Amino acid sequence: MNESRSVFILCGGKQTRFADVLDYPKQFIQVGGQIIIERTIAGLRKIDREWMEECNWNAHREICVVAPDTPPWDSIIYIFPVMHLSTKSFVGNSVADGIRSTIPSWPAKGTVHILLGDVVFSKAALEIAYRPIGLRFLGKTGPNQFTGKTWSELYSLTFSHDYYDKVKAAIEKSGTLWDVAERLRAPVQECLDYTDDIDSPEELKNMRERWETFVEPL
Repeated sequence: MNESRSVFILCGGKQTRFADVLDYPKQFIQVGGQIIIERTIAGLRKIDREWMEECNWNAHREICVVAPDTPPWDSIIYIFPVMHLSTKSFVGNSVADGIRSTIPSWPAKGTVHILLGDVVFSKAALEIAYRPIGLRFLGKTGPNQFTGKTWSELYSLTFSHDYYDKVKAAIEKSGTLWDVAERLRAPVQECLDYTDDIDSPEELKNMRERWETFVEPL
């Protein structure tokens, strides 16, 4: 298989709810021996290597972190390394604004993967999010028995170049990823494991304790 693919990990937002408990971005919270953003990047690269060996996977792939121009992020860009799209490049603070900022970097033909940067992904969830497909969201449409969260969440969006115009139209009138999903009327692939994001300091405390019992390094 040969194709162009672009992965964008959205790490914007002001994180005002965490100002009193964290002095660094929440994507730098450590879970299972790795910080969250490190887990995501390392997991994607591991999947690349495995698919290349098992099924002659030969995709032209780029990983781009959409994040502020600040020292913590500068170190991530340097250590891994990955592409960096500064949050200065877009106006607004919503997920839809973040997706909109990636449009100039979409491959002419291929697949785009949008991942939320504060999600603790399992390897199985990353494999679903990373598979090329026409149009699909990854998330949970009910309670998460692993983390204790009782509401629905979306973690990623994947779409091929055939859906570029529809996605562009949807994000122009949206704020959250759920808004985008409703406008696109796209299917949601259910994630039935510990994969989840962190929305508040209370969740941080409760979920980190749960994650530490079953999260494996990627």
